[in-house]
Amino acid sequence: MSASEQKRVLRERLRAMPIKDAAKADQKIVTHVSALLAEQPAEKPLVLGAYWPIAGEVDCRPMLAGLVGHYTLSLPVVMASDAPLIFREWRADQPLV
Repeated sequence: MSASEQKRVLRERLRAMPIKDAAKADQKIVTHVSALLAEQPAEKPLVLGAYWPIAGEVDCRPMLAGLVGHYTLSLPVVMASDAPLIFREWRADQPLV
């Protein structure tokens, strides 16, 4: 199975997952990532790339809210459909455009 076919199948499974189960899965992932971040040395500031979820992706926004002020957070910007993503710094008080 090609990589694009695997992605398509995974997206279909995520969309079919009951909301209750998806929320539990999201929380497990957020808990795991939060634990990994807690292990990072405090003296080394980290820049974290994140995203706003679409089409059944894991919703990490609750975790991001807790990271504001502790890390530099960045979100991807799509400049063109065939171009690499560019990450720009994001703050909670900034609108998404």
